[in-house]
Amino acid sequence: QKILDPDIAVTATCVRAPVFIGHSEAVNVEFESPLSVIDARDQLRESDGVVVFDKREPGGYITQKDCAGEDAVYVSRIRQDTTVEFGLSMWIVSDARVLRSMRCRSPRNSTAASSRVPSTRQADGGKPGRPRRGAVAPPAAGSAGTLQDVPPTGAAQSESLWSQSRGSASMSSGTDKVFDKVTDPNDFTFNKEVVSVFDDMVSRSVPFYDEMQRMTAELAQDFAQDETNVYDIGCSTGTTLHLLDGAIENRNVTLIGIDNSADMLAKAREKLDAAGLNHPYDLKLGDVQKGLDLRNASVVTMLLTLQFIRPLYRERLLRDLHEGMVENGCLILIEKLTSEDTLFNRLFIKHYYDYKRRRGYSNTEISMKREALENVLIPYRLEENIDLLKVAGFRHVEMFFRWYNFCGIVAVKSTDAEGRMA
Repeated sequence: QKILDPDIAVTATCVRAPVFIGHSEAVNVEFESPLSVIDARDQLRESDGVVVFDKREPGGYITQKDCAGEDAVYVSRIRQDTTVEFGLSMWIVSDARVLRSMRCRSPRNSTAASSRVPSTRQADGGKPGRPRRGAVAPPAAGSAGTLQDVPPTGAAQSESLWSQSRGSASMSSGTDKVFDKVTDPNDFTFNKEVVSVFDDMVSRSVPFYDEMQRMTAELAQDFAQDETNVYDIGCSTGTTLHLLDGAIENRNVTLIGIDNSADMLAKAREKLDAAGLNHPYDLKLGDVQKGLDLRNASVVTMLLTLQFIRPLYRERLLRDLHEGMVENGCLILIEKLTSEDTLFNRLFIKHYYDYKRRRGYSNTEISMKREALENVLIPYRLEENIDLLKVAGFRHVEMFFRWYNFCGIVAVKSTDAEGRMA
């Protein structure tokens, strides 16, 4: 106000320059009618090739360095432009070299491009962030509650194993009330409060999670090899490791769980020690976005984990997984999805929120959690996930489960074009 008239409205985006790569713009957009920041984020997420990364904290935006070599256009710092009646300001960056090379083709028509171009980012939130996972839900009506079609050594105790695992999950978890009050939005984190109710949270939030866990254990039994390691990336409270231990009891393997939450690992160690596993196991604290030392793996599971990995690192992570796996080893993914068709995307999200209401969550809890997951969870389309796996080197990739905007994918490392098992 010492320099300008206080009646002059100002909106500013401050940037240090120059840069060696990429292209950036501070964009101010004026509309004929009001458009909220939340609605603008949703519409941008539904645009092909656009990723919204917009955190209200220092460093909560994308720079040219971050997007080097990426096909997507990144949008950050979406906010009201107070200099006009109906306006928004935003920060947009991209790798100009990639965009120039793509100007004559659509990213949707290229495997190499689509493996990195996220689109329609509306789901329960949006961001590159933290690995996590796992808990057991009570079996849904009509679903199986035991492992099926496994060798007799595993089938003999599968029903009691499933019952014990489900019981240990429920007893070790309180009731999820993390988002039952309206508060200022903060990013979702796997802190002590979330860990204390995590098993209840995931069992009520993920449709057919019990069936996905059961199918994961069955597939793991098919591919586990003697004298190898079985990894659970984003092992959370250890529920999947417990199930894997029983399902592959006839194999000489070591179970390894990796998570970037110390609180999660403490809960997992408590649960697994109490269960008394048949196999040796190790729990490791680590951020897979910074690199992954995975070795001699015949099975790797990532249940609702890849969607929390920053898009810039997903392809590298999957390449590291492929490199550390033995021949005929398998990767089992459970992921939340988005759809290229915005009509189906909206319908699937609506039905998902209806499911959460049936599971006892209020509209306030659903809304607050979605806001917390903003910029924390970025789902890909099914085709994008499959392309990522194939680019990473997996020869055989197949979807084994689908419910609206959730799916299970199994990918096999094999140099045999027919995929014959060793």
